[in-house]
Amino acid sequence: MLDHARWKRERRCTPLLLMLLVVGCGDDGLGRRYPVSGRVTRGGQPVTNGTVNFMPVDLKQGRSASGEIGSDGSYSLTTVNPGDGALAGAYRVIISLAEVAGLERTPGGIPILNQPRKVRVKNLVSPRYSDPSQTVLKFKVEPHTNTFDIEMTE
Repeated sequence: MLDHARWKRERRCTPLLLMLLVVGCGDDGLGRRYPVSGRVTRGGQPVTNGTVNFMPVDLKQGRSASGEIGSDGSYSLTTVNPGDGALAGAYRVIISLAEVAGLERTPGGIPILNQPRKVRVKNLVSPRYSDPSQTVLKFKVEPHTNTFDIEMTE
C-alpha cells in the first residue's frame, strides 16, 4: 500500500517525466545536421534572389537541403527546420534562378497558376550551375560549421 506522502512525491514527478520524454523524442531520425551558409555572386556582384539546392551525390545515404538567396547574395541551408543545415556528406549543388513572364494575377496579387500556355519561364543560370547532371559545383559538408561561397562565371 502506498503512503500518502510517497504518492504526492510521485504525482509531482509524473509531469516532469512526461515532459522529458516528449522533449527527448524530438529526433527526426535523419541524423545531425551542420550549419551551411555562404554567398552567391556573379561577376563579383551578389545574386539577389533564387535558391541554392544541395543534392546528395548518394541519394540513398543523404537528404537534400536548400536555402533562399537573400538580397545580399547570402544563403543558409535547411533540411527540415529553417536554418538547420545539412547532413554531412558529398553534394552536387544547383542554383535555381528563373524569370517568369505572362503570369496573370488576381486583383489581390496572387498568381493564377493554371495558365500554362501564357506563362513563359526563362532560366537565368547556365546549366553548369542549374542542371544536376552538368553542375560544376560540388561540396562536401563536414561535421562542423561550413561556409561555401559560390562565384558564377557565366
